Amino acid sequence: MALNSGPAGPGSVSGFCLCGNENISNTQIQSLTALGERAAFDAVTASAIPAESQFLSESLNARISGWFTGTGAAAQANSARTFVVIRSRVLPVPLYGKFRVTNMVGATAASAGSVTFEYTMQPVSNGLLPVVRTATVAVGATPVHFDLVAGAVSAAAGTWDIRFQGFLIRANSGASGGAGHLVAPPQDVPFASLDLAAMRAIPNSAFGQDALGGPFGARPWYKYNVTGTDLQIWPNFNVYLVKKGGAIYKVQLTGYYDVTGKARVISVRSARLR
Repeated sequence: MALNSGPAGPGSVSGFCLCGNENISNTQIQSLTALGERAAFDAVTASAIPAESQFLSESLNARISGWFTGTGAAAQANSARTFVVIRSRVLPVPLYGKFRVTNMVGATAASAGSVTFEYTMQPVSNGLLPVVRTATVAVGATPVHFDLVAGAVSAAAGTWDIRFQGFLIRANSGASGGAGHLVAPPQDVPFASLDLAAMRAIPNSAFGQDALGGPFGARPWYKYNVTGTDLQIWPNFNVYLVKKGGAIYKVQLTGYYDVTGKARVISVRSARLR
């Protein structure tokens, strides 16, 4: 669920979560129903609208962060920070790789300039890590996609692992791409020490994908697997305010399944407040 703004779209839509059910227990959430939570939705009036500054647009929570220090033209590469990437498309036997940015030249207020990085990634499942290679890409306003296996810049529609633009490096996952790649938290250890065994030793739970950080991402409208065995999406029936231009709407997501149990059939109730 995302708003049409920032990295999610060209609009200027923003939102705010009233989040009255944010801290309810797993037992409580199992008792909630769309009918029962209609009263909470109806009770929200224009008096609940917060100050303009409280509304949030979409933002990107990139898994690859801290790869440079400073800002603008003074930015410098943080070569002490290594990123481990899994190509999850080949699960259950994934390809592991790593990279680090070693140099930046010609950064501006808006873009990182010429970025040099070291990298290696398994070309086949259960294969060895190839020798570490070095590449340099010119980073500006236009995205540059890079394939860590092929060792080359890739077309946007082709196979790619990381994408450079401005001062962002995105992984091909989640909010940034459809390949489902996973990235571990930054590893502040010597680059050479992260061999294949060390990368495989990083807990699976530590890996994640790029995600949106707007009101729906930062304060989700559901909980997952609340019984511990159901593996289901459970709406928490929080009410969100969505601002589009001068109009403000209240929104409550009430379901994730249809009457047959088919997933990703999301039900929404909404009404204009202003």
